[in-house]
Amino acid sequence: MTDELAAAILEELRRIRQALESEPEDGLLTAAEVAQRFGVARDWVYANADLLGVIRLPSPTGQRPRLRFDASKVSEALADAEPQPYQPRQSIQLLPVGGAK
Repeated sequence: MTDELAAAILEELRRIRQALESEPEDGLLTAAEVAQRFGVARDWVYANADLLGVIRLPSPTGQRPRLRFDASKVSEALADAEPQPYQPRQSIQLLPVGGAK
């Protein structure tokens, strides 16, 4: 590998890192992106979606809407309100498999 190629690779890696670390100027975030950016569980984001200012986008298949969030609104909601703690769903007992008694 030449020094020129190594320098080009290093520069591209720097650009990628900068893009990953910078906040998007425009655009909406997914629940996973909100969770990562604000340090909460993705399930917690879904449970508190209304508090965080969720935007429900139509699904291309007509099923559940796609949830998106504006980062500035999420930040405001977290600063202004005391969010409810995440409570996992209660487990249910499943039927035994294969006729086990």
